Amino acid sequence: MFRKNSIFVKVFLPVFIVMLIQTSVISIVLFANGTIDSLSDSAVESLYKNAENRSITLESMMISYWANLDKLEENVTSAMDGYLDEAGVPLEEVWGQPEHEKGILSAASHSLIDTLRVNASTGVFMYFLSPGGYTESPQSQHGLYYRDLAPLSSSTGNSDLLFLRGFIDIARKDKIQLDSLWNESFSFDPQYEYAWQSYSKPQQAAEAFPSAQPVDLAYWSPPHYINPWSELDTYECVTYTRPLFYQGRPVAIIGTEMQTTQLERLFPASDFDNYGKSGYMLVRYDGASAVDPESDMLIAPGENGIIYSMKLNSNYDEDAGTVSVRRQGKVSGCLQPPAYL
Repeated sequence: MFRKNSIFVKVFLPVFIVMLIQTSVISIVLFANGTIDSLSDSAVESLYKNAENRSITLESMMISYWANLDKLEENVTSAMDGYLDEAGVPLEEVWGQPEHEKGILSAASHSLIDTLRVNASTGVFMYFLSPGGYTESPQSQHGLYYRDLAPLSSSTGNSDLLFLRGFIDIARKDKIQLDSLWNESFSFDPQYEYAWQSYSKPQQAAEAFPSAQPVDLAYWSPPHYINPWSELDTYECVTYTRPLFYQGRPVAIIGTEMQTTQLERLFPASDFDNYGKSGYMLVRYDGASAVDPESDMLIAPGENGIIYSMKLNSNYDEDAGTVSVRRQGKVSGCLQPPAYL
């Protein structure tokens, strides 16, 4: 095909042979020295380090910002002191009375707004508990709920806030527009499990341990909707709630929300690639495992933050009605959740 004295035979063919030999030698050296395995290990280590850094960031936001309600607790308590002193009535005559609760909420409204500005959450709220204590039945309580759909941006006045719950007179006073799902009071129903738990868990803990610190009685909810009965509510969120004590009694719940869309921004898939084929998984640990019937895999998030996967190699004996399992386990990923969400 090529003449013996052609340029290809005299020049390019020897160069090609030399390059092939060099490539082969380099490949052999790389494999012999374990360089390829080292590169693979470095990639895995980088992946774990990214996950660890993101989890540290989330933990810092949860503890230092979203759950940092000590100042709000102090200000609301002070507002209650001022209102009761001015009205000249004891707590028993105020608690559970709409007009008096409205007065306390109005005095505390600026404190809630200030908290929303400082802690970078998407919502902050407060609502009174029933004077009769916890009951396993639907509840309707007065309170305040402010929402900020863009917590990292600022605006003059309160034009960027929404008024989700509370007396409309307070919204007018603070010049905040009503949310499309506004309601005067909070509603909680046991049939909506996660929304109910955000209300019931801290109240039950407060009644069981009245001498404990409020922060030790707090509750991080699973993702849920504030209006679970409405298809119009598309804002899924995680809430942090804790009891507020006054004169030794749990009289209210204060809390913050963080919408899941905002949480997703803390875990960008671009940490791994720019094609959307990789990403993070935020795990809520409750001790339960999941089985994927198609892949025959058991997936078990551990309390230590490691996600375990096991090939079950299951075999169903239809005649005996039994299932045999021959497990083949390995660590498939790593994520360290900072709290039990």
